[in-house]
Amino acid sequence: MILTVTLNPCIDKTVFVDSVKRGSILRARAVKEIAGGKGTNVARVVKNLGRPVVALELVAGHYGRRILELMEMDGIPYRAVWMEGISGASRTVTTVLEESTGVQTAYVEPGPPAGAMAGEISDKVKSEFLSLLTGARVVVLSGSAPCPELDHLYGELGALARKHRPDLILILDSRGRALKLGLESFTPYMVKPNVAETEELFGSRMNSEEDAVYRYRARGIEL
Repeated sequence: MILTVTLNPCIDKTVFVDSVKRGSILRARAVKEIAGGKGTNVARVVKNLGRPVVALELVAGHYGRRILELMEMDGIPYRAVWMEGISGASRTVTTVLEESTGVQTAYVEPGPPAGAMAGEISDKVKSEFLSLLTGARVVVLSGSAPCPELDHLYGELGALARKHRPDLILILDSRGRALKLGLESFTPYMVKPNVAETEELFGSRMNSEEDAVYRYRARGIEL
């Protein structure tokens, strides 16, 4: 089984319009919604390929309920952890697709703040994660954290997986502080950063793709 972990899932909404004119009222031809977030998208692909998968999703509020509804509509097996006791809800990412040109513009909302509940939320995620490890062969930790208070969580989950299941294949696909803390906590089999994320991580410009690959392999990362 492949276990995906998405700490900052979203309602991925696409609005189809003929053309975009700033400052005007845009009337959509159609609107499409799916459950989004990097790990959720990985789970969807794995499910569509006919392989066993479970998506661990951290959700909040009414938008969190909608994310799970959309996952059920797509037949994606999931386990939900709720961010309770916070003000806010899971996010929506709205993409406006201008059909006359094919240009897409994405409006990415922030994730919900954990605030004083960060410790309790982290413990709940780790408990659920450990309960799912037994049947997993691959773990994909993917996407951003919903707020800075939870940037540490991918690193802690990776370290737990290494401790309890050293045979697991661990994949980390994040950015910024969440990626940095993750790599400080455990060594994944594979990472999937882009050039900008790599330069931010190492604090220097990458002269070539080979330079970036060397930096990661020097940390023991194979791919």
